Amino acid sequence: MARRNNEFKLELLKVAQTRFASHYILLERLLQCREALATNVVLNAWKDLVNNGDEKMKIMATMVASTIADEQFWEEVDENEFKLHCLGFALNHRFYVPIYLSKPAPEGTSRKAPNHDNEVVKTTIEAFDKISDDKEEVKLYRE
Repeated sequence: MARRNNEFKLELLKVAQTRFASHYILLERLLQCREALATNVVLNAWKDLVNNGDEKMKIMATMVASTIADEQFWEEVDENEFKLHCLGFALNHRFYVPIYLSKPAPEGTSRKAPNHDNEVVKTTIEAFDKISDDKEEVKLYRE
């Protein structure tokens, strides 16, 4: 397996546990490593590892391989990564500063504060709804 990590120059990152950044980085990196993960589970080295493992290892390996092959799983990862990206954009004070907003965006368009971008606002509200099951806490987030 180490050979494949070197060949693809990708591996999942491990970051300090936080409530936001670690989840975003993990989802982003997972999307970047998708092809490498799919390749790994079809290699003979993977099959040898599974076959030489105990029953628990075989069950886990089957779950890993089926998850990697599951298109719905990847759609959810992509959707959640986008929600966290919008949430980070909306909660970062830097994106509200007039100096930042006065500079043109990379596409040459004018920038707008996150609270003036309907897609960011809608997606941020959806992210808040997912963060907590407590309706009072969600109400506080929305304020």
